[in-house]
Formats: sequence, structure tokens, C-alpha cells
Amino acid sequence: MFARRSGYTLGTVLVEDLLTDPKAFLDLIAAVNLFEIAAVVIPTATHLGSPSADGSKRAYFDRETKARVLVADLPRLPAT
Repeated sequence: MFARRSGYTLGTVLVEDLLTDPKAFLDLIAAVNLFEIAAVVIPTATHLGSPSADGSKRAYFDRETKARVLVADLPRLPAT
């Protein structure tokens, strides 16, 4: 719903966990560049970290792509 309300179509959902980190993130960057994706949606700002922190995923994402990062600010669900 957030993507649609923001004028985008949700295409693919990539889920990262400790066992696959950073595969899904690197797959995201590859897809953004390959398909010239304009924006990605993340549930909360903490998912990629601060864009001003040199070692954060957000800083890396911003360096490697031209896509906008949209923050949905959805509440995180507790791990099951």
C-alpha cells in the first residue's frame, strides 16, 4: 500500500536475515542497477542505517545506485 500511495508499483520483496546477510542487500543493489529502478521501500530507517555513516548499508546503497530510498515507517514485528 505504501508503494502505491507513493506513486510506485511494488515489484519484488527481498528479505534479509542473519543467515543470508548481505546476499539480499547485494541482490537489491544489482537489481536496482540492472533494471534502473527509481526507488526502493524499506520498512524503517534502521533497516539500512544512516546515510551519513560511512560503513552503513544506506551509505553504500547511495554510492552504488541512483535510486531513492522511501521509508514506510512500518512497525517491526517481533521475531518468531
